[in-house]
Amino acid sequence: MRTGSETLIALDHVSKTYSGITVLRDASIEIRAGEVLALVGENGAGKSTLIKILSGAEHPDPGAQLTYFGQTHDAVDPVRTLHWGVSVIYQDLSLFPNLTVAENLGFTRAREGHGVYRPSAWRSAAVEVLERLGLDFDVDAPVETLSFGQQQMLAIARAVATEARVIVMDEPTSALSAVETEILYRIVDELRAAQVGIVFISHKLDEVFRICDRVMVLRDGQVVTTGGIPDFTQDDLIAAMVGRRTEYAASRVEGEAGEEILGVDDLLVGGTTQGVSFSVRRNEIVAITGLVGSGRTELAHTIFGMTPARSGRLRVDGKEVVIGSPADALAHGIGYLPEDRRLQGIFAGHSIRTNATVAALDRLVDRFRRIVPRKEDALVARYTRDLDIRPALPSADASTLSGGNQQKVLLARWMAAEPRLLIVDEPTSGVDIGAKREIHRLLQGLAASGTGVLVISSELSEVLALANRILVMRGGRIVGETTPGESTQESILTLELQGDHQ
Repeated sequence: MRTGSETLIALDHVSKTYSGITVLRDASIEIRAGEVLALVGENGAGKSTLIKILSGAEHPDPGAQLTYFGQTHDAVDPVRTLHWGVSVIYQDLSLFPNLTVAENLGFTRAREGHGVYRPSAWRSAAVEVLERLGLDFDVDAPVETLSFGQQQMLAIARAVATEARVIVMDEPTSALSAVETEILYRIVDELRAAQVGIVFISHKLDEVFRICDRVMVLRDGQVVTTGGIPDFTQDDLIAAMVGRRTEYAASRVEGEAGEEILGVDDLLVGGTTQGVSFSVRRNEIVAITGLVGSGRTELAHTIFGMTPARSGRLRVDGKEVVIGSPADALAHGIGYLPEDRRLQGIFAGHSIRTNATVAALDRLVDRFRRIVPRKEDALVARYTRDLDIRPALPSADASTLSGGNQQKVLLARWMAAEPRLLIVDEPTSGVDIGAKREIHRLLQGLAASGTGVLVISSELSEVLALANRILVMRGGRIVGETTPGESTQESILTLELQGDHQ
């Protein structure tokens, strides 16, 4: 732990109440130069709200003391904090997908008085920043053509381009490959050496212990402990986060697998996959893992009808089907929880109630096709309770929830729809240990009740603990099929990196 560092920002006695519900209570945070502060806590603990207040996107309740770079302020806003050198990389990234990499980085120069659009200057500046960070991107490529992990790295590059003095990273490795994660760690080390203050929000406690200097734990809107990383163990932090000591490991669905629910024969998707064949049966969870760019998500998009297949066949319950759109997939009882829950999952501007029930409306209407409020309320109350969605306000805008609670809302949507097959892409990305346990239990329950469950995950510990069968993808094809009893994280990673040498 670094001591004696300059305090860059100090927020004291911060509280925040929404609709009578207190989400932050007398919280304080100190950010120091040349130090990485880990901010951890369960979903709904108040982390996102505290960061929004830090950036000026939200205002605290009266009584807070806000000190930025030695100056005390009654109120701040995002324009002022950005001008002072505060950059927040939210989970939704806030990039311009239809603009190029260079243009996305160029907009950051407005703070320095270079807001006029000069293509050659912006392009040169982008090349310089990316080279400095060791990122190999085409600066002329539209951002929408980048993988989600590459967009994550671009958002970090944008923060560096502003020469920020304080950078907040909210789950920065959630979509990164192992190689990209190591690049991020190197960037963090360089920023720390340059005396930048970093707030690192993560549910991956192993990386918290690897790169952070100090840790602060939020629980139910309050700071429950803070101190140097060497003063804690992972068990200490988990106990502080959940309020008790807990031991948990996912367990696989027991019993013999039943009849086939999904059959995939020699499916070819664009230029990404190279003829994929596999099946998902009742009473089992099948996991697909692989590095970023291996074709996992593209495969899911085709099964759900988002991307047309070039060739191959799909079967549902033994019958060949044609799925040309998500509507077709829904008609065949297929649900899909996407990796990018903000852009492809949550309906921003709509309530938790609407988001949770939209796929199950046929079960909530009367004979005149009118929604029956009593049925709708009962369904929302059930999943809000069972999944511990916070805040438990059905009328709240789902897009304002923390990432983990948005994930729970999407799971509630598909649980309510009772699909034959549920595809979940990175289901516990950005989710705390308590929510992860609940999501695993729900997926196990779905499989045990007869629903086909196809999990796409880059978290090998999750794959080994949860799946009955594991399919490894590399270069657009399945290079190995194994079971948890036959594999280790090392053997799976070897397949991901090297394939089957055929």
